[in-house]
Amino acid sequence: MTVHIIGGGLAGLAAALKCSERGERVKIYESAPMLGGRCRTFFDPTLGCDIDNGTHVVMPANRAVMTYLGMIGARETLIAQPSDRIEMFDMLTERVIALRPSSVWNPFWLFMNDRRPPSVSAMDLIAGFMLAWANPRQTADTALQSSAAAKYQLWDPFCTAVLNARLGQADARLFGKSVASLLASWHGPPIPHFADETLAASFIRPAVRLLGSRNAEIALTAPVTGMKIANGRVSEISVNDMAQPVAAGDRVISTVPPWTPLIAPYLPESMRSWPVSAIVNVHYKVAHELPGQFKGVLGSSGQWILVRRGIVSVTASAAGRWLETSAEEIGTVWWPGVAAALGLPADAVPKFRVVKERRATLMHGPGIDAARASLPKIATNFAVAGDWIRPGLPCSLEAAVQSGFAAASASNA
Repeated sequence: MTVHIIGGGLAGLAAALKCSERGERVKIYESAPMLGGRCRTFFDPTLGCDIDNGTHVVMPANRAVMTYLGMIGARETLIAQPSDRIEMFDMLTERVIALRPSSVWNPFWLFMNDRRPPSVSAMDLIAGFMLAWANPRQTADTALQSSAAAKYQLWDPFCTAVLNARLGQADARLFGKSVASLLASWHGPPIPHFADETLAASFIRPAVRLLGSRNAEIALTAPVTGMKIANGRVSEISVNDMAQPVAAGDRVISTVPPWTPLIAPYLPESMRSWPVSAIVNVHYKVAHELPGQFKGVLGSSGQWILVRRGIVSVTASAAGRWLETSAEEIGTVWWPGVAAALGLPADAVPKFRVVKERRATLMHGPGIDAARASLPKIATNFAVAGDWIRPGLPCSLEAAVQSGFAAASASNA
């Protein structure tokens, strides 16, 4: 008996680890020449080093991610933000503002002036948490009863980073749940953690080694282009357009997104046409010695900065407006804001690489959670995973891992 896992991103690897842990035979089919999906790492000849396709941080509340890293022996490959402050550099005032949240065990931090940006009140913070009970048909901007300063300094950049949507676009209740889970953690102060080296070094290579020790098979450049369903079960999959039987007792887990030809025909039209949101990343190679850090930028094109081992990675979420802009223009235009935030000279733009993800995540607009909860059952031996299917969570590493674990359990039922 074999579990066929379609897609070698984080959801597929999480499913493979759970299935192989039970002693099941696992085979992963990945259409790309490398594993990782949105956690992939590749060598860039311009910068002369490995870079990640994008920036991902892990919070203490991301328990499934922490479990995944524990399974593969890679928890120690993450490093914590060096302070308990989430800093944001405001281009308009040229000042650094900071949020210092504590855990759910110390709710009094909300009322401490030194833990909030100067223009953000305790009631502004409470308003964000209250969105967890908002009308799911409202946008976060409409439902959020906070000051304009709090929206500018805190809620809009946080919403854009977590939901890949601006306040005026985002599902109010989903954003509120994200605020509550990330900023009121039961697992200690919400301090961002990030991979010390690369995403592949933390999330992918250790998983591959463990799967190899369990005799899992991994097929790269092996797209699954179709499947045949007979008598309510998947009986055949097509790999590189070549038919491959799915034996009795075999199971199939798909981690591909809803718009792909493999599963789109089996989904309602509303799911196939879900709007998506883009992310654009720029990786600069700097000569200056900078400590590892994660920082926001207000009033700039690039919204969040991750500094690590001589690479400054800058992310813009909800970045559709940049998709048709040339890489040269993006890297040049973004640099002054990055330089100001890090105290670097703005006149000489360092070497950079631009990575555009046109379909990075779903657009987390109003009503998205209710729609995701209605995913149909496609076949008795078929389960679906992926960051896009988890109600109550934005598309994220946490959602991907949770979905992979759940699909592995479902395929074993």
